[in-house]
Amino acid sequence: MKELREALNNFQTIVSKDYYIDNGHGSNDKLELEFKKLAANFLYGGFINVNDKFHIYIKTVEFYFHCEQNGMFVYDPIVYHRNNMKRKDNQILPYFPLGSINMHQSGIDIAFEKKEEYRASVLARCFEVYDTIENKLYQPEKRSTYIYNSLQGGATLLDGIKITWKDAPIESYTLDDVLFIVEKRANVAKFKRDSKDIDWEKIPVPDTNKKYIQDERMWSFTRKNNLSYDYLQRNK
Repeated sequence: MKELREALNNFQTIVSKDYYIDNGHGSNDKLELEFKKLAANFLYGGFINVNDKFHIYIKTVEFYFHCEQNGMFVYDPIVYHRNNMKRKDNQILPYFPLGSINMHQSGIDIAFEKKEEYRASVLARCFEVYDTIENKLYQPEKRSTYIYNSLQGGATLLDGIKITWKDAPIESYTLDDVLFIVEKRANVAKFKRDSKDIDWEKIPVPDTNKKYIQDERMWSFTRKNNLSYDYLQRNK
């Protein structure tokens, strides 16, 4: 299994126009295969290390991909970090460096955007935290914003905080061996162009004001395998 940096670099290099032409269902088969490769890295290839105290193992990743070119491409307007023509300041957002952490109201994204082409990231939707001091693995946490509790790592302004990705494959898996549960993303609505064709708007369920049609794209990957005690001990 590639290290995460190499895997993200490969995604940026490989994923070009042929990979984000809309297949008629808002996605692209070649793009989804690259999602699967990255999901293996995020779910089976290591963990987020916070001050050598908390190891955060991602259990579920949701992919977000929004092309910023005009055409019959893959669009994902729910992406937080994108150019949005409805903003009052009409701000053009700079592209994140590879592997950037984007903190927002739904949790954290790990970004791998490509300048002038697309915004791309994964949301850590569900995760497990291993406390290396207490030698305790906590139950999977499905509330994605609770990751902030562990990212603080008990740090102080005096000592600082260090957050890094640690490559540590759970097993020697090939891509065909990696086991996922593949689903729709949680709480993601389907979008359409707005009436002025300026930006995007959610598609409501008919005859309702607050409910929206669910986005059907299967861009959520959940690790099936559990973390072994021996694996946790090896990576303390």
